[in-house]
Amino acid sequence: MKDIIATKSIKEIIFHMIIVVILSIILLMVYRYDLGTDTPIASELGLFMSVLAGLIVILLANLFYMISLPKILIVRDEDFLVVRKRRKTDKIPLESIDVISKSVNIWAKPFVVYSDIKIETEEKTHVIRHIKNIPDAVDRIRRLMETRRTNRKQ
Repeated sequence: MKDIIATKSIKEIIFHMIIVVILSIILLMVYRYDLGTDTPIASELGLFMSVLAGLIVILLANLFYMISLPKILIVRDEDFLVVRKRRKTDKIPLESIDVISKSVNIWAKPFVVYSDIKIETEEKTHVIRHIKNIPDAVDRIRRLMETRRTNRKQ
């Protein structure tokens, strides 16, 4: 039986798109202003535009990465958690999970926006990002772990 635990965050993709559009508009406005000036400020504007263009490129790369992720990121398959990534899939036995936690990105702390789920086993730490509802997904996995442990004790 397959049960969907976590899906990709569409809000995060839309947020990235909005930021890229806003930064692109700012870049174009500064570029248009820079075309008409021959002042010493022009060199600082050139540096500002270069940094802004680099930031836009980084955000676009991250945006394309998020778009390329599968729609369903974590699925329960019998006694396993299946973590889907772009090019590979990890199968984690529920009984091998030692710790599951959610973390807050330093930039998102004022808004208390969770940024990823960490699933720790003896062999590896799995970090899953860009999830729609992280607290809900963590709670569901914890319930699955408790149910699994209860069933094993009986």
